[in-house]
Amino acid sequence: MSIDEFLMKKQFEPIKVQLILWTLYFLLKLVLLYILESDFYFVDFFLSHVLLALVFYINSAHVLNYCKVNLFKTVYLSIACLALYLIMRYLIKIPFINFLYGIKQGFQLKLFLIESGYLYFQLYLVSFGYWTIKRSAGILQKVEKEKSEILIEKQSKEILTARMELDFLKAQINPHFLYNTLSFLYGKSVNNSPELAEAIYLLSNIMRYSLSTTEGENHYVRLSKELEHIENLIKIYKIRFNNQIHVKLSYDPLLKNVEVIPLIFITVIENAFKYGILHDPNKPIAISFKIEENYLYFTCINHVPVTPRKYNESSGIGLKNTIRRLTIYYKDRFEHKNYVDGDRYIFEVLLRI
Repeated sequence: MSIDEFLMKKQFEPIKVQLILWTLYFLLKLVLLYILESDFYFVDFFLSHVLLALVFYINSAHVLNYCKVNLFKTVYLSIACLALYLIMRYLIKIPFINFLYGIKQGFQLKLFLIESGYLYFQLYLVSFGYWTIKRSAGILQKVEKEKSEILIEKQSKEILTARMELDFLKAQINPHFLYNTLSFLYGKSVNNSPELAEAIYLLSNIMRYSLSTTEGENHYVRLSKELEHIENLIKIYKIRFNNQIHVKLSYDPLLKNVEVIPLIFITVIENAFKYGILHDPNKPIAISFKIEENYLYFTCINHVPVTPRKYNESSGIGLKNTIRRLTIYYKDRFEHKNYVDGDRYIFEVLLRI
């Protein structure tokens, strides 16, 4: 059986069940009527029950849906549906049956209203029960779907965290040994080359922060920690290029206590250093963090050289991973865009915090 055939079978399963139930109801009423009253017209019986079935589905599928928004409209439509049913029931029972069988039936209004009203309200109550069960099942299905989405989201976060930890562990060779080596190099260079010692010290801090945020159970850090990490990276690049690079980092002091997922901005900033113009004071790399109401705005702007540097595929992967992490942790609470404006490459992120 193909997938389409299976889906079609599942789609028509409720219809099949309802047809069986209506057939059983129809046959039971027919048998009872035949036992209790042998003098009746089958066409009248059949059309009257088809009319009742229509009343059932009109009420359960349309009229009762207004209960959630407008009770008065539900009452109004129910009365209108009853009036329409009585008119149709009269037209079937008297003029049509008289014409079909060539007879002249008498008409008793009180008896007609009692009989028809009883059948109508009987089916009305059944349709109300059906509508209630269907609505409750829909609510339960929605709750189960939300639970499944939450579980999938949680599992995605755990998988992403595990991958980050694994990637970091693959990239390191005994971090404690590396820290000890950096400490040794720092001690040896602090007297001979203070600049080199500072670079080693900054590198050690950068690695320690990256490792600690990867291993921590809490997925969020204060933005002040991220800013410190970014400033250390900028200092490393300044030492590397003899303070001949131009970078502007601006942020609102009020947002230092804002919590974000770690290492989310660093890839964008590293790409700006890698592919942007660094030595022109009129074209500095501009990094800014702003807060407005409940939104954090991050912008990184770098100027692109006339002859762009060769694009590294790993940078593209890094940006894709950044966007994926934002999607997993913030879902619909973030927006991002990157575009070229003249000779400027602009990357923007908007987070609802």
